[in-house]
Amino acid sequence: SYDDDKSVFVSLEDANTYMSLCEKLSTFFALGVALCIICPVPVIMLGGLGETAKYAQYEDIFAGIGVALLLLIVAAGVAVLIISGMQTSKWDFLQKQSITLEYGIKGIVEKKKSAYEKTYIKSVAAGVVLIIVGIVPLLIAAGFDLEDYVYTILVDVLLIFIASGVFLFVKSGSIHECYEILLQQGEFADREKRAKRRLEPVSTIYWCSVTAVYLLISFTTMNWHRTWIVWPVAGVAYAVVEAVAKAVMKNR
Repeated sequence: SYDDDKSVFVSLEDANTYMSLCEKLSTFFALGVALCIICPVPVIMLGGLGETAKYAQYEDIFAGIGVALLLLIVAAGVAVLIISGMQTSKWDFLQKQSITLEYGIKGIVEKKKSAYEKTYIKSVAAGVVLIIVGIVPLLIAAGFDLEDYVYTILVDVLLIFIASGVFLFVKSGSIHECYEILLQQGEFADREKRAKRRLEPVSTIYWCSVTAVYLLISFTTMNWHRTWIVWPVAGVAYAVVEAVAKAVMKNR
């Protein structure tokens, strides 16, 4: 547990170690998230292929292979995230506890953040462009009378572009966030940290429930190439849940 009135001292050595670790692991965090986004690609592709007249007899085989590949990709992504998360777990207190930096650290971190700002902005811009570009082929195809399988391929292309964009978001965002954590800015300001700690039970219950619903629907229907849509919907819905929870806590 964390004490709202207690501040933890952070030395220059600790700050440098944490920043180096964030820079090192940013690529792995981004890769783990990207793998989780592209995991439906083989299911969608093989599912669409199995629905064509030429390969209709292999539909069940394709579905089995697709689900197996999905689970393998998810397992790889989750493994990368867990291993990376374990390496940063000892620094979790920086995100939750009020901290006091050793004299001179604030200036060093601010300088590093300022130097990284252009890279961060370029990465975010490139990520947005990739996602928009990924949507374009699907929109163009909608104006033509194409086979259904072509649309499944374009959906896969869209997911790959989204994963690439998110990779840039997460990689650059992880490093930028590291600086904000040490400087206690934005969502890592003391006030926001206290609010986030109070919201932890809500977040845990919500995402465990979403995971349970996703697995129940997926194993019941075996429509893994469609049920993945639960995750983006849940992500958007969580913003609403979080806003409502904050409003309720504020009123109390």
